[in-house]
Amino acid sequence: MAHEHDPCEKQKVAGIDDDSSETNGNILCQDMIASEILSRLRVKSLMRFKCVCKHWKCLIEQDKHFIDLHLTRSKTQPSLLINVPHNVARNNFLAADLLFEGKTVSAAVHTVVEGAEKFANLFPVSGIVNGLICLLSKGTTNYSKGTIRIWNVSTQEVTPPIESTLQSRLLQEVKGPYRSTCSLVNYAMGFSPATKEHKVIFMWQQVDPSPRYKFNYIYEVLTVGDNKWRRIHEVPQYSIVDYIFSGAAVYVNGVLYFKTNMLMEKTHNSDKFIVAFDVDTEKFRSIRIPLFILNSGHKDYRIELLEVNCCIALVTRNSGHTFKLWLYDKENRGASYLQNWCEAITIKLPDYWGRAHYHKFYSAGTDRIISHYCPGSYNNKVKNGSLHCFNLKNKAQENIQVSGIPKSVANFSSAIGVTTYVESLLRVN
Repeated sequence: MAHEHDPCEKQKVAGIDDDSSETNGNILCQDMIASEILSRLRVKSLMRFKCVCKHWKCLIEQDKHFIDLHLTRSKTQPSLLINVPHNVARNNFLAADLLFEGKTVSAAVHTVVEGAEKFANLFPVSGIVNGLICLLSKGTTNYSKGTIRIWNVSTQEVTPPIESTLQSRLLQEVKGPYRSTCSLVNYAMGFSPATKEHKVIFMWQQVDPSPRYKFNYIYEVLTVGDNKWRRIHEVPQYSIVDYIFSGAAVYVNGVLYFKTNMLMEKTHNSDKFIVAFDVDTEKFRSIRIPLFILNSGHKDYRIELLEVNCCIALVTRNSGHTFKLWLYDKENRGASYLQNWCEAITIKLPDYWGRAHYHKFYSAGTDRIISHYCPGSYNNKVKNGSLHCFNLKNKAQENIQVSGIPKSVANFSSAIGVTTYVESLLRVN
């Protein structure tokens, strides 16, 4: 019986007995050393090193242990992704290393993904999980088409369009003079640590015009690689924010957390809830937020979600410059829901930012968060002076200077969004 060739089989050393235990030990030692060194490098370098030999190419592209090891180490070196409009239909993405040198924080641009056909009309970005982004295709007039692509920021590998057929199926089911409409109103991507699968969830709003206008919400989930949408029949108890630009979901350790419509209210007279979606079991549950947290912020500022040190956190704004972080400890099962939440830290942003209406926060690895200042709710441009890094341990904060912007990106001042991510070798298919 012919022996099937293993593409990752170790290369033999010419002129030495293959059965020698000493030789095999040397080869194993060399592989371990190579893995230790290569797993600490940036993906851009690894893409070049694939040409060194077949074994390295296989290691970088197919070896699951090496890919997981590289991802684990990348999580200690977060990066920035900046979205710069190229024209009406396309965007440039700038990938930058976050550099923490003493008390100085900077961002050095190392890769520019210029506007290309495969990224046309793909916006907004709904979070980045393990270096993978779920990009939504705008279509011709709106975001209701329900077509996505999964993109690896570092390897620049991207899937073909993956489209939901829910709209067309609903149209075929409805008979009579009244035709219901269905639009995509929220979406997010998460990861199941148990199965090592990435999943995308869609939230649709169905409007039934007869006999009176009635709103229903339909949920679908897709496993990346399988690319087949499945209906989720058990819907959440509380309605999730139904605005696709709201940034309503945050992923933390196998769970997607969603803001609910009740959190968008200006006044709070009782406890309210956020919704958690377990990516593995595909089940929803509700998490109660105590009234003392809801009323800790100013009524004109909405509560935001954030991942902090592998925990979900709430961000409340007390004044123009002061924010509070509230951490949720889901492992504290024996405690009451009041004890599951604790005030972590108070963040005071620079006074010279003024009383801006709009701030965004992003996790930047252990004990650090990035704050993005925007002059107004519709003016979220990125520029030097608008990004700060806050250290949760010593409460130090530093302005982030962005360097290395190539001349080909002449309109950097028009950048419309920023987020943090970690480099990854994970395949998108």
